[in-house]
Amino acid sequence: ILVRKANQLHAVQILMIETFQGAIIWCPLALLLNLYVIGSEQHQSVHMDWRVLALGVTIGATHCLAEWCLTVGYQIGESTKIAWLDYTDTVFSFLYQLVLFREVPNQWEIIGCIGTMLFSALPLFEELFACFVTENRHNDH
Repeated sequence: ILVRKANQLHAVQILMIETFQGAIIWCPLALLLNLYVIGSEQHQSVHMDWRVLALGVTIGATHCLAEWCLTVGYQIGESTKIAWLDYTDTVFSFLYQLVLFREVPNQWEIIGCIGTMLFSALPLFEELFACFVTENRHNDH
């Protein structure tokens, strides 16, 4: 709704509003719903202390910065060369699951992560190949 109604806002401004809204409204609402309505047993064992809060703020801030850089990159760069960065979110989510939450991924998650990494690396390999070919042509002359 915000994107359709706020025609005069820059994409980075919308991103900042969405991040602020998520941090102030939606995340606390989800935590309260889980605590008082849903009562998920999986998350009741998580002890919320200052380290968990600091980790959440750090992850949120770095994600907002990454989205800002990606938005600016799409605006000034060739989108086919930048789009693979979007898929690194999947890889980082996989690592969060493994390292932070100590949940061992199943076979489909591992296959998906490997596929995402391989297909995300294709533009990198394409650029490296183009640089290699250009350098060889330059050295031949």
